[in-house]
Amino acid sequence: MTSLPATRSRLALVSIAAVVSVVVALFPMLPSGAVVVPPPTMSFAFGGDLTDSVGGATLSPVAACPQSSGTPCNSSSNFRSDINGSFWQWTSTANVGGGLRLTTSAPVGSTYTMAIKFSFSSVSQSPTGYSKIIDYVNRTSDDGFYFQNGRLLFYPGGSRSTGIYPANTVMDLVTVRESTGGRTGTFIVYAVGADKKLTKIFTYNDTTGGSLPAASGAGSIIGLFHDDSTTASRNEATPSGRVYDLKVWSNRALTEAQLQQAVLPPEAPVATTATAEDAQSTGSWNAADEATGY
Repeated sequence: MTSLPATRSRLALVSIAAVVSVVVALFPMLPSGAVVVPPPTMSFAFGGDLTDSVGGATLSPVAACPQSSGTPCNSSSNFRSDINGSFWQWTSTANVGGGLRLTTSAPVGSTYTMAIKFSFSSVSQSPTGYSKIIDYVNRTSDDGFYFQNGRLLFYPGGSRSTGIYPANTVMDLVTVRESTGGRTGTFIVYAVGADKKLTKIFTYNDTTGGSLPAASGAGSIIGLFHDDSTTASRNEATPSGRVYDLKVWSNRALTEAQLQQAVLPPEAPVATTATAEDAQSTGSWNAADEATGY
């Protein structure tokens, strides 16, 4: 057998190493059992505008106050930042509150995941203690996600948090709805703690479709921070608040493992070193426990 000259042999090794490097860069190897988190369908960071960084949805403030009784409106709104991040804040003099409307170009679906970070100046606004957080049915029903006297709950139903959250607490919540057929489904609420770990708050068995986003054109509409028109006289909305982050995964119920990755991405590798050896390189680092590739 005729052997290759040393120069050609070295060039062949370098070429193979280059191809392997490109393949690894394009297709990083995932460790066994790695958790893959799909990107959100829509994402809002409130860093000076209401733009969806993904491009599939529109987030719009409700009308300016004053409006007729029972119509959501904002008396003021602006962008600012604090130790918790950038936020959009609003005030309202309306009995049903103010806030935002989320409209999507495609249906959110009967199965979805939503992550929202916000704070309310009142978590027990009405005489019965209700302040609505999210309206899913385009203000046609009292159903929805609420505070009641500082506890999180989905109305109607008895599912609620055991803990009481004071006004002006920054809430970092994740809701996961998974269809069980027709209009029914499970609605699970998680809280993200200061340690960035998830805690399940409650599970609501939705038998009437109160957590199904209403249709709007070819997509869906969701009301944020204002109450419905059917119980407008009850003042079930906070007069002011802030929102820091909003993400939605349409038609996906993320698992707890995926949610943990979504709220706490793995840290970047540390203590990296690299050495060059005969047209090849060797790298080493301290691996992050939850990393899905390098």
